[in-house]
Amino acid sequence: MYKVYCDLSGLVLSGCIFDHTTLNRAFFRGSQLNHTTFGESKFIDVVFTESLLNNSVFVSIECKEANFSTAKLHECDFGQANLENCNFTGADLQNSTLVKAKFQTNFNYNKIQTFYTIYFFKKKKTYVCHPYMYEMRIGLNWTDFSECNLSKVNLSKVDLQRAILNKAILIGTNFSESKCNRASFVECDLTETDFTKTVLTNAKLNNAKFKKAKFTVDTVLKDVDFGGCDLSGMNFANFLLSGANFKGTQVV
Repeated sequence: MYKVYCDLSGLVLSGCIFDHTTLNRAFFRGSQLNHTTFGESKFIDVVFTESLLNNSVFVSIECKEANFSTAKLHECDFGQANLENCNFTGADLQNSTLVKAKFQTNFNYNKIQTFYTIYFFKKKKTYVCHPYMYEMRIGLNWTDFSECNLSKVNLSKVDLQRAILNKAILIGTNFSESKCNRASFVECDLTETDFTKTVLTNAKLNNAKFKKAKFTVDTVLKDVDFGGCDLSGMNFANFLLSGANFKGTQVV
């Protein structure tokens, strides 16, 4: 099935089947799409802003530049989905599955020009920068999940380097063995979040909530910014905390 330039905004489409469908610039603003299946479909510039997509299935979709901002996506299955340049700002992804999903983002020079003086050249889809090398289109690095609800989502062993999760709700989220170098968790709710063996080098955790968050001695916390955090009850005995910033933290 092929759909192009269709506007289905505000409609009740719960339980519909869109498997193997191509949706090019379709609009679902504010639509009710709970329990809808989009298995192996192709989305190009599709808008799901403020839609209800709870319990929907997006397994193996090819999705380019879709907008899921402020959508409700509770218990959705994005297994093996390819999500290129998609917008999840303010989306609610509680209990959703992202197993083997690929969040691809184009390299953006503007995002790093404030950090380094860049000397780069293009070679085989790789930008070589001084002093670091960044592969294009890998993992969830650079992805912006600001203000998203990712509670209990499994993000174990995921590349989240330089990801932006400011003010996100991450209650019970699993980041075990993930790479979160230079990721930003400013003002996040990290209650019962699992950081077992997570690499958090240079991560920003300013004013985050850590109630019952799980850190282990294998968690890398070098140069982490804990500024303004309430670390009451946290036990960092035998942790590697060289260069960490504890300015303004509360420890009771």
